Amino acid sequence: MLRTSISVIICIGLLIAFPVCIFAEDCWVAHLKLTVSGKMEKHYKGDKAYHEETHGIDAKAQVVFGVQNNLVHIISKDINGHLSHILTAGDKCEHRHTKTDGVLTEGTIGSSKKKTFYWKYRSSIEYKDLCSRCSKELKKGPVEHSWEEEDSRFKYFINPTMTILERLCQSVQANPKTGYCNRTAKGFSGHMKSGGKTLNARPEKQMGESSYTGWPPEEVYEWNARKVPCKCSAEITYIKGDATFNGVSIKEGTTINLDSALIETVGRSEIKIKTKDGIHIHVGGHSIVDLSGLCKEMPEEPYTIGVIRGAFYYMVTQLAGKRRTEIHTGWIGVRGRLEQGRIHLASAGHVTLDLPMVAQKTGKADMKPEFDIGSADIKNSKVVLYHNYNPDERYLFVQVIKGRVKFRDASGVEKIVKEGEKVYKTWPQDAQPQSFKTVVIID
Repeated sequence: MLRTSISVIICIGLLIAFPVCIFAEDCWVAHLKLTVSGKMEKHYKGDKAYHEETHGIDAKAQVVFGVQNNLVHIISKDINGHLSHILTAGDKCEHRHTKTDGVLTEGTIGSSKKKTFYWKYRSSIEYKDLCSRCSKELKKGPVEHSWEEEDSRFKYFINPTMTILERLCQSVQANPKTGYCNRTAKGFSGHMKSGGKTLNARPEKQMGESSYTGWPPEEVYEWNARKVPCKCSAEITYIKGDATFNGVSIKEGTTINLDSALIETVGRSEIKIKTKDGIHIHVGGHSIVDLSGLCKEMPEEPYTIGVIRGAFYYMVTQLAGKRRTEIHTGWIGVRGRLEQGRIHLASAGHVTLDLPMVAQKTGKADMKPEFDIGSADIKNSKVVLYHNYNPDERYLFVQVIKGRVKFRDASGVEKIVKEGEKVYKTWPQDAQPQSFKTVVIID
């Protein structure tokens, strides 16, 4: 009762400021992106003065974050920005050439301990004598210096929240010409643009024969947020190399929501995921695994893992409610790509290859796991399974390290595979996709 009362109070407070109420018990996955780009050119040539200037900026920042129990956890954050400024000015005898480059950086600036986004600038000034006057200043040659400058446009990416996204929606709703905010029962998304050439469509006349175009820079915000089940969180406990969650890079220690979760590794990378139900998954390199089937709210539904390609260890430290797990081997459509600031969710249907019983043996003598796990992982688990599906070389290899599993092939034949046993299957190059599945069931 107390929790409900608190939620109602929070809801009423939010309704005063925003048209949509965010309940304290709701869980979200959200994405925010800002792109700042523009180029300015300015020219003037007169009898006594000369001025030529170019100014360009191209900066992007994006963050994916989750919200659970009113707490925000960053899933991924990426920034990339460059700024350049070239100025040549002077009179008919003396020119001063200044070149400045800037790199967008996240951190602290000066003596402040507060995190922010700022530009690291480096500038070089060179003087040119066109009339052989040879002043002392001109003899000094290039002069270099550096400094730092905060950029408040990226402040939302320091500590992103759902409130920030709501404020962006409120802003475009107040001025529809700047963008849009679409709302559904499952979430909302929006787009807002300002600046750019639309604000300076006509060149301004300054200092006689001059031009000034393409400024201020264009600022484009893109965002989306969707509700996800609150009981489907998992922790990234280990990463080696490069791994992505729904198309964006993730770091060790990150908390993710398994709803629509697609994990991908490159090269020889590795990643470990731990769920609240005691399931540990250690994914090897060059793998794509769909873990969204581990997000099930109904206890009678089995957990499912979809394998597009690659190898992983499946470990269970506790059999929560004795819920069955099924590993579906085959091809699955890409479920989570970040594209133009939106998370696109494709079909969850599994389409697998017919794997005929070409290899009837328990195992293949020279087949073994491509990477190892620690002895502690095996000791602390009730079931340990190694699974390697390679569609390019057309084979499936399963080895039970501990416990037992049930293997069901494409023809419906089932076999109990015990600790230490292996299953190796291959199929011809011209095998066609079928509507049935090859399933490894963990009892």
